[in-house]
Amino acid sequence: MPLSTNAQSKYSALLIDDDSTCNYLNSSTVDESLAFKQPLVFTNPQMALEYLQQNCLETNQQPLPELILIDINMPELTGFEFVEKLKEMTVNLLDHTLLCFLSSSTSPKDKMRAKVLGVDCYYEKPLKAEHLEELLTRLKSRS
Repeated sequence: MPLSTNAQSKYSALLIDDDSTCNYLNSSTVDESLAFKQPLVFTNPQMALEYLQQNCLETNQQPLPELILIDINMPELTGFEFVEKLKEMTVNLLDHTLLCFLSSSTSPKDKMRAKVLGVDCYYEKPLKAEHLEELLTRLKSRS
């Protein structure tokens, strides 16, 4: 069921997962919600960091995404490493961006590490409409 929102309040999202099938499914779920703009999608977390650095932080051509959904287990850079590097790039990241891990890991250690790192939420794959409803509520409360 689509989440309704008016055109002016669509949120921006960035999806990072090394599995292109997961990215396709997650992107489709985000698109169907109607509450988000077309998400930016990356299979390489390092390239996502470079995009954010160049377009959002250095030139301010784009605002930071309001939502970043990140897989944890990726070969180039883990989700944990991605968040650490991103937080080094911008100290006020959590003021502007909702960080969410979307992972197949059910490890309590991963969930605790995410919490310590300041990640806002942790969902097990696949992304579901209920997850987006919760994220939308969190985003609206920040406005």
